[in-house]
Amino acid sequence: MIAVAGDTVACLGGWRGDLLLTSRGGPLAPVAELGWNARTQATPQRRLLLHESHVFVLEPVDGYRLLPPLRVRRYSLDGRELAREEGGDRGPAHLSYHAVGSRVTRCGIDAATGRPTVEEEDLGTHLPGPRLKECSGAPLFADGALFYPARMHGLFRGGEILFHGDPAAPQLVRGEVVCAGNRGGRPGVYRQGRWHPLGGERLFPDWRAPLGPLVAPSGEGLIVLRREGGALPGHGAPPARLPEGVYSAIVVVGGRLMALREAETPSLVAVEF
Repeated sequence: MIAVAGDTVACLGGWRGDLLLTSRGGPLAPVAELGWNARTQATPQRRLLLHESHVFVLEPVDGYRLLPPLRVRRYSLDGRELAREEGGDRGPAHLSYHAVGSRVTRCGIDAATGRPTVEEEDLGTHLPGPRLKECSGAPLFADGALFYPARMHGLFRGGEILFHGDPAAPQLVRGEVVCAGNRGGRPGVYRQGRWHPLGGERLFPDWRAPLGPLVAPSGEGLIVLRREGGALPGHGAPPARLPEGVYSAIVVVGGRLMALREAETPSLVAVEF
């Protein structure tokens, strides 16, 4: 999970996934351990939001699923915890979703108050797909609609499916709704209402789509992240590559295209052209 605002970055990482790291125009630095449950060997699902000079961390009060009751912890960029808010106010909630059948619960953060927000609705469509009873992920609100990625099933706009396959997180890039994914074991990117096949092997293993963004702008085209790095596929973009590794996000930081490399201490790696 990663959040970017200009040249400021916040992300989660570490071998337990509970390490908060930040950067202000330089290397990522670990600033706080958010905690995990040693008894159940589980790290709670969390989401991040950057707002001004603060990092908001959304997490469940109990258990590991990101469902109400919720907690928001506010941190300074150097890792000092400044405040906590618990509850679940009704209001726009676009950081995460959890669907059971057609019933969707969305969770988010009100940046003005630092409080958790919750929305619920029935889509009238069995979102998880025939092989699952439930699913979750990172939705996108764009063009007055909510887009939901359902692993190994497809990308939805509300209750309408846009493409079948294994989608990563939908994104808004230069005003376009885009979504990288695998379809029939082959990679591609959904763009402007169409699925565009890409060359090479699949972008990530089945059921293992990262929560972070996998598509970034490059000129008039798009660069798509492949989990193992190396040569990166693109749509209307010049050739690009990364050193071999394990990557989970590609973002623009201060005008530069960077990828998040996973390790005990994650790092930002510049994309090469």
